[in-house]
Amino acid sequence: IILVPEGAYDHEWLNLWQRVAQSSPDTVATYHLRPITFVPTSDAAIVVTLQEIGKFRSDAVPIIDGDSAGDDYLSQLHAITPAPKTIIRYGKGAAVECLSAWILEPALAAPGPILATLLPDPSGRTLKNLQDILITRKKDRELHENLAWESLDSLESCKRACEFFHDVAAIAVDRK
Repeated sequence: IILVPEGAYDHEWLNLWQRVAQSSPDTVATYHLRPITFVPTSDAAIVVTLQEIGKFRSDAVPIIDGDSAGDDYLSQLHAITPAPKTIIRYGKGAAVECLSAWILEPALAAPGPILATLLPDPSGRTLKNLQDILITRKKDRELHENLAWESLDSLESCKRACEFFHDVAAIAVDRK
């Protein structure tokens, strides 16, 4: 499966979550993950990148945000020839940072040092607050890497990463 994410940070987050999914010994035995390749893209170059990849792999799948820029990309993707057979899109207003917060959410109950530093007040450890922090720190690659590896201590976070990639594979190969 070849996925073409919307931008550089999307590419990096997805690669990190794929590594988490593949690194958890407790989930690897349960989930049979298909090989997925993420094509790096420059920000705002998803359509051009998909057109180039499409010369060799017509089954490449774009993954776009649920914001207004995603609306524009969706229109542009439908207009190219050939248009992608499948497009994956995050929910309304969502982006890879929202996915990342969702994967990390179970770890909020017993946070490691990175999450505890980001959200020191236990009453403030919510999905929404984590989303806001990740959106604000969109370009903080070191934070992203540290959070991904810290998530390995949460079996539920690892399961969510696996479930996401399992679902992506099912969508990409048109299975329910």
